[in-house]
Amino acid sequence: MFVTAAILTEYEGVLRRPKLRLAPKVVDGLLNRIADVSVAVKPATHVKASPHEDDNRFLECAEASAAHYLVTGNRRHFPDSWKATRIVSARELVELLIDAERRA
Repeated sequence: MFVTAAILTEYEGVLRRPKLRLAPKVVDGLLNRIADVSVAVKPATHVKASPHEDDNRFLECAEASAAHYLVTGNRRHFPDSWKATRIVSARELVELLIDAERRA
């Protein structure tokens, strides 16, 4: 899993939304866990491919990390792929992983 500082900031903003009703301590723990298990990258390019500016940060991260997949719950704001990265839903990623496991 790859992240950038901008992505971590985005995650924090989403997790702290009142409608999620997550305790600050829980949010802090989640953010710390994400930071612990991910690899931080620094994008070298500024992307403007998505009509939603915040979503471009994810494309920048994918490009900087040469990620195989970018997993999103909102594919309509993203192209089908970006450089070498395929844009997929969580369900699609699970299906890809199951297929790979069956072939192994």
